[in-house]
Amino acid sequence: MTGFTWFDLTVGGLMLVSGLLALMRGFTREITSLVAWGAAGAAALIAAFTPELVSQAKVYLSEEWLAQAAVGGGVFLIVLIILSLISIRFTDWLLDSSPGAFDRTLGFFYGLARGLILVVILYSFYIFFIPQKGQFQGVREARSLLSVEAVALKMYELFPAKFTEQANILKEKTYTFTRQNTGALNPAPDNAGGNGTTPKENNYKAGDKKVLDQLIENTQRTPGNNNQN
Repeated sequence: MTGFTWFDLTVGGLMLVSGLLALMRGFTREITSLVAWGAAGAAALIAAFTPELVSQAKVYLSEEWLAQAAVGGGVFLIVLIILSLISIRFTDWLLDSSPGAFDRTLGFFYGLARGLILVVILYSFYIFFIPQKGQFQGVREARSLLSVEAVALKMYELFPAKFTEQANILKEKTYTFTRQNTGALNPAPDNAGGNGTTPKENNYKAGDKKVLDQLIENTQRTPGNNNQN
């Protein structure tokens, strides 16, 4: 991990573009837009895991994950378009003039955060659907990977109780992906020469490894583990 990868550039680019768009639109307009996107995302998530809707899509799509993606994507677009039209009318009524400097500044920082959340969502779909053998080297070696995963794990904790199983699957895939790329799943043998560390482990800063180890320890701490030494 000697330099930035295309994944790092994508993360930075999405955050910057999102921040600039929010800077132009202002914080107030972005918040109303956030409500629309959030509601559309929630509706898509519910639809994607509703067996009745997925079974209808499987008539045309044989793979269950593809049917879930189609149902979720379709519901997302429909709800987003409807709520976006409503939010535009609302903000036009609320704001008699263009956003001020303070409103635009708040919008820029909000846009940066929104861009990061978008990256986390895309990353979650990536680790959920892409087999481990087919995952890109640019993602595995990205400097921003640990930060994205830390935000992703926090986001999974906010899932409603109804989707606890899906959240746990995403957590497990995240930890597996991370530990493979840091060498945690393949530690050096006890009788290895030198300091007993692998080359990939040496590429990570001590602070990053400490944060990752803490994240893994917190999630794996289950009631069943209390019986272990």
